[in-house]
Amino acid sequence: MTGTPHPLFDAVRSGVYQAPPAPGPLREAALRAGLACFSVDLSRVDDKARFLEACAAALGFPATFGRNWDALADCLQDFSWRTAAGYLIHLRHGSAFARTAPNDYATAIEILRESAAFWKQRGTPFVVLVDGAADLPSFAA
Repeated sequence: MTGTPHPLFDAVRSGVYQAPPAPGPLREAALRAGLACFSVDLSRVDDKARFLEACAAALGFPATFGRNWDALADCLQDFSWRTAAGYLIHLRHGSAFARTAPNDYATAIEILRESAAFWKQRGTPFVVLVDGAADLPSFAA
């Protein structure tokens, strides 16, 4: 299902961003634009395994998900089980994960950036919002 195009979610803006303090209106706009929206709670994530499990559960990865970085990239660049006009992923409490597992956090962000570039090339919006990620650019309206 596709909705009304929304300039905030043009494919050229695909990327990984610091979440705004109140991301609710962005989520509502994304839903109106036909994007699939996911919320991943990272408040108790302190390593790669827990990050991958949180993503698998929140994004509804297929049972065949391999629970490794390559499998994460594969799923983020597929979404055949959840077709939509685009994708919005909100990583809640991302700064906690960044503090407790900085190397795993960096790897996850890199995979998310690569996935955003993949979807951008295909003209599909793919936006990741990370709470408390001062190291990332802001997603401004």
